Amino acid sequence: MSKSTFTDIKAKIDYLPLTVRLLVVFVLGFCTNSVLMLTQYSVLYSALVYCLPLFLAVLITASLQRQKEKVLAGLSWAIGGTLPIIFVILESIFTVFFFNLLAWLFFQCLVQYAISRNKKEFNYWKYIIIWLLIFYFSLSFKYLMVFALFNVLLVRAYQIYFSDDLSKIKNKGFIFSFLFPYILGFSLFGYAYYKNTEQRELADKVVQQIISYGKKHGEYPPIDSFADYKESSQIYYYIGSDNIHYVLYKEFIPAEPYCRYLYNFKTQNWDRYCDLYKRNFDDK
Repeated sequence: MSKSTFTDIKAKIDYLPLTVRLLVVFVLGFCTNSVLMLTQYSVLYSALVYCLPLFLAVLITASLQRQKEKVLAGLSWAIGGTLPIIFVILESIFTVFFFNLLAWLFFQCLVQYAISRNKKEFNYWKYIIIWLLIFYFSLSFKYLMVFALFNVLLVRAYQIYFSDDLSKIKNKGFIFSFLFPYILGFSLFGYAYYKNTEQRELADKVVQQIISYGKKHGEYPPIDSFADYKESSQIYYYIGSDNIHYVLYKEFIPAEPYCRYLYNFKTQNWDRYCDLYKRNFDDK
C-alpha cells in the first residue's frame, strides 16, 4: 500500500460524520457480542472475536477531539455490546455493560500509548528487561504471554495508523520491538509443547504399568506404588471418591489455572480439566 493510498484511507475515515461513526461502533458492539453468545469458542478465540471489532471501533473514533464525542463513542460500544444480553440473562446486564466499557477504555489507553511511542526514542534495554520478566511469569500462566503478544500487535498497528511519517517506523527499533516478543513467545510455546509431550509419554508409561499389574494380579497396584513419580514428575496415582483409580499430571505451562490431565481407568480415556479452582484435586 503506497503512502498516498494510506493517507487517503485515513482522510476518508476522519471525514466520516459523528453519527455514522457512532452507528458503526454500536453495530460492531452488538454483532460482536451476539456472535459470542451464539457460539462456543475457547477463551483464546473468544478474545480474538471480541478484540478485532473493538480495535476497528476505536480506530474510526480515535480522531474525535471533544470529550463529549469520545464519551458517546464509548457508550455506543458498551450499549451495543450489552443489548444482546438483555434477551438472555437480564441480571448480568450491568456486569456486561461495565466489562464492555472497561474494554473500550483499555483500547483507548493502547491508542494513546501507541501515539506517544511515535514521539519517543526506542529504549532497547528497558524493552528487553520488560519482556524477559513477561517471559518468566508466563512460565506459570501461558495466557499472559498470549495477552502480551496480542497487545504488541495492536499497539504496532495503531502506531502505523497514527504515524505522520511512515518512514519513521521502518527503523531497527520498531522492527526489534515487534520481532523480539514474538521470538520469546514462540520459544515459550515450543518449549511448553515439548515438556507437555514428554509429560504425557511418561504418564502413559505409568498407565501401562498399572494396567499390566492389574492383568497379572487381578487388581490395581497400591496407591504408594508410584510415589517416586509424584516427587520427580508431578504424576499422581490415586483412588477418587467414586472408588475409581486415576492417574493425574499437571500441564507444564497451563493455558488456564490448574490445568490437569486425568486418566480414568474405567473409561480408559484422558480428560483435561482447567478451572479457576482446584475442583476435587486440592490434595494433588
